Amino acid sequence: MVSFKAVINEAVKIGKVAYNAAATIKPEREERTSKHKIQPGIDFPFREEVAAVVAAIEGRWRPLIVILAFCGLRASEARGLEWIDVLGLDTEHPRLRVRQRADMDCEIGETKTTAAQRTVPIPPTATIALRQWKKICPMDAETGQLRFVFPNGKGNVENHTNLYNRGWNDWQVKAGVCEPKRNMDGEIVRDEEGEAVMTGKYGVHALRHFYASVLIDDGFNAKRVQTLLGHSTSQITLDYYAHLFPPDHAEDQTRFARMEGAVLAAAK
Repeated sequence: MVSFKAVINEAVKIGKVAYNAAATIKPEREERTSKHKIQPGIDFPFREEVAAVVAAIEGRWRPLIVILAFCGLRASEARGLEWIDVLGLDTEHPRLRVRQRADMDCEIGETKTTAAQRTVPIPPTATIALRQWKKICPMDAETGQLRFVFPNGKGNVENHTNLYNRGWNDWQVKAGVCEPKRNMDGEIVRDEEGEAVMTGKYGVHALRHFYASVLIDDGFNAKRVQTLLGHSTSQITLDYYAHLFPPDHAEDQTRFARMEGAVLAAAK
């Protein structure tokens, strides 16, 4: 709106329009709300829980879940990933190139933002899983060639609901990373035999939060975490994960002592 008003002002100056009709327009500002602080065990799984699922999961869902957990892709990005974007799979430094996504209708389109177009390293476990999966991955129905990395059985884009229900939720339950399912009234849902129906503790997006937490724990700075996650700004990264980074004053005592020593040494 600021740019638009400036254009009209210039038009007024050169006599193209009589007055700036946009001068008094003020766009409504959305009320700023604080971002929810992402918490382990609530918003994303503990390391032990991810390890339990990875140890249990097998078949076509294993490579997908491993990629989500250790490469930090959004579910839509993983569903739209093609084999031409798996770079150097047989080398020592394989990478994933994220350039598109699949929406809820399984339509392929651009990534959420320009910043989401990125390249991320593939760690060893995920590399092995991809190499094995590539040998049996369903071909594209139209061309008879490999296209999507994580397609459905017919080689087409996988449905997000299937990804959650069969690929993530079911395997959480099998790995014991689960809790009783509750109805709208908060009551535990039970089967015909009266046993509590179990459901996975976390949604698919929790794996992306898990990836971010692992990066932070390993010492990656906010800018690098932003790049690997494909956030458009580092502020977005900090809005969600600032509390997971070590506090700036963690080494203050050591730094002040070193500073003091340097000052006093200059007087000798």
